[in-house]
Amino acid sequence: MSEGNINMYRDGKLEWELGPFIKADEINPILLPEAEASFICPVRNGEVNWEEKDLFNPTAIVREGEVHLLYRAEDRVGKYEGTSRIGHAVSRDGLQFKKEREPVLYPEQDSFHTLEWEGGCEDPRIVEDTNGTYYMMYTAYDGIKARLCVATSVNLTSWSKHGLAFGQA
Repeated sequence: MSEGNINMYRDGKLEWELGPFIKADEINPILLPEAEASFICPVRNGEVNWEEKDLFNPTAIVREGEVHLLYRAEDRVGKYEGTSRIGHAVSRDGLQFKKEREPVLYPEQDSFHTLEWEGGCEDPRIVEDTNGTYYMMYTAYDGIKARLCVATSVNLTSWSKHGLAFGQA
């Protein structure tokens, strides 16, 4: 260890390290798919059970003392046997979550349709800037290519899509 790094350690761990964490075995996993969760898909023009197949790959952020999870959920419809959408759940204790009834980010009949259909919107990651705007990086999957896209929100439930993170790269 170099002399410049001495102050980075306290009690045997790096100062920036989080934890220790304790696994809550009684609540594992903390979220499960709900087969009956449905909404009207704007691309299919019909009702889909958007969480029926899977629920995974969440990202978490704390806002106003609550833990917010944005997660990927899949239905069982279509040529890939599942279109992905991004859901939102909130918790006061980080263990018991209440989900929104409908996804908060999903393929639509918009200018991003060709990037997101029929595979979906997947794998969210989120940061907040100093002005309180949330930036979500997510994967837009058309069934052939996965592309990194950006969306923004001020409340974690209403999102504006901005397209490819790296333009046409």
